[in-house]
Amino acid sequence: MQDKIHMNELLDFYSELLTENQRDICKMYYRYDLSLSEIAIEEHISRSAVYDTVNRCQKELERYESILELAEKAEKRREYLNAVKDRTNDNEIIELINKIEHLEF
Repeated sequence: MQDKIHMNELLDFYSELLTENQRDICKMYYRYDLSLSEIAIEEHISRSAVYDTVNRCQKELERYESILELAEKAEKRREYLNAVKDRTNDNEIIELINKIEHLEF
């Protein structure tokens, strides 16, 4: 489950770097939780072709993250913003943090 959550986050950041076909297959697999067989039927390709595409995309997304670290930095920002929220009672500051979170996530 943690792996699917992680891959969905990577898709949020890097899906536009994949081909349209790769993006569609990964979204079906990770976001809509379709099985390899269900995707194969939907896309009119073999189950092994879906498997290969998912594996290739996973490696590419992980490679992008290792270089750019966008997901890791977003998580750190989330942590810092939550820490600031926890330490203040100022409603203006909390509202500004909420607006920042809405822009980023």
